[in-house]
Amino acid sequence: MTTTTTTSTAKRIREYVMARPIGEPFALVELRELGSRGAVDHALARLAHEGIVANVTRGIYVRPKVNPLVGRVPPSAESIVRAWAAASQCVVEIHGAEAARQFGLTTQVPAHPVYTTSGRSRTIEIGEVKIELRHAAPSRLLFAGTRAGRAYAALRYLGKSEVTATTIEAVKQKLPPEEFARLASERRRMPAWLGELIRPFAPGHEAALV
Repeated sequence: MTTTTTTSTAKRIREYVMARPIGEPFALVELRELGSRGAVDHALARLAHEGIVANVTRGIYVRPKVNPLVGRVPPSAESIVRAWAAASQCVVEIHGAEAARQFGLTTQVPAHPVYTTSGRSRTIEIGEVKIELRHAAPSRLLFAGTRAGRAYAALRYLGKSEVTATTIEAVKQKLPPEEFARLASERRRMPAWLGELIRPFAPGHEAALV
């Protein structure tokens, strides 16, 4: 590899990194088209030495966000998982336990961030923080990455014994109308018990509740 080629690769990588939003993680694989693995690694090492980029975990980097009082602010677990998922071409969604908490359906707080994924199960460690990824069947990942998907994860987690018409109404009130319509439109792909509970709330069926 010539010096000119190395310099050109370093320039492209610097431009790519500088165009990334501060605090938003990105994956090493996104840089593969910009040069050889060795040139990419060398360019990232140089940027890290300059403080322009930081390694979050294996294969994931970020333009660090800096708070004048506390220094570098680590990216959120969710943003790291999204970067990993995009690079791995996997689907991810927060675990149903956290989704249920976000919808106010439970007060339990998971001990550490947990996500379900169409990819293999694995653990990402960032300092003392552990992010767990659990493989899940496609049927558990409907609408992943949307508010409807988060609601579905919450309802699946709570299960048949805890989800009632009142629960569905509570979820509906916290979703934009178009997101609830999306959720209801796929009720035939859900477990029968959940599809039946959602059916009366679906567009065109609300009159049955009056």
